[in-house]
Amino acid sequence: MDSDVLNSCVVVMHLHYLESVSFFLRYAHNIPNEISLIFTCSSKDVHKEIDRNMSLVNREYIVIEKNNRGRDISALLVACRTTILQYKYVCFL
Repeated sequence: MDSDVLNSCVVVMHLHYLESVSFFLRYAHNIPNEISLIFTCSSKDVHKEIDRNMSLVNREYIVIEKNNRGRDISALLVACRTTILQYKYVCFL
């Protein structure tokens, strides 16, 4: 795949339940480093678990904490709005 396409992609993953973080991050570990990775969560415990789990791989990522309002779609459209506007392709999980 063209590197310009990869560099214009972002995966946004909303993680809410602490007990499911490690399950979903197994998939995040397989996303190529050229694709940006953003996590949204609504608790400090989930944020800490994301950091702990992502420390196992050598890649950059962003964690955005948001209030648990509007469910997962507000994580994408509100919490990540200014960030995702920088990308041509967005995948939301």
